[in-house]
Amino acid sequence: CDSSPRGAGLLYAQGADRDVKIILGQKGVHRPEVSLVGKLLPELKELRIDALPGDLTGKRMLVCFWDMQQRPSRRCMIQLAKQAEQLKNKGITVIAVQASKMDQAALNQWVEKYNIPFPAGMVQDDEKKTRSNWGVKSLPWLVLADHEHIVRAEGFGLTELDDKIKAAN
Repeated sequence: CDSSPRGAGLLYAQGADRDVKIILGQKGVHRPEVSLVGKLLPELKELRIDALPGDLTGKRMLVCFWDMQQRPSRRCMIQLAKQAEQLKNKGITVIAVQASKMDQAALNQWVEKYNIPFPAGMVQDDEKKTRSNWGVKSLPWLVLADHEHIVRAEGFGLTELDDKIKAAN
């Protein structure tokens, strides 16, 4: 790219790409859409969740990426908390991931205030890379994995959760 006002620019995209944004003054980098459906869950270690249940082997999982500073995300977490016992009875372990860095004390305080009963962590390293690795396209973002930790559904709303769980069996 030429940085002069009349300079030429070049951006590569692929056929399946949608909502391509061109930002002047930045190099164009193609980031293909990632879908985890049918793939093994990425490592939970990169999420640095302190209170993970001891052994997740053979357990179905629901990972919720959210942002405490977004109303839809807060609502999703509160609704998930209300369903926590039902999900546990179905053999589903819920893990919440604050998808952007923020003050850890404020996050802990919110989790405690709203009685969030499942492990809640926060992305610590490169937020964009982590979101990309997990296929997160918007927040909140739910990822449902079966007992072998193969992703069966992603990017759905809470109103679809029961149907996704039934389909994943």
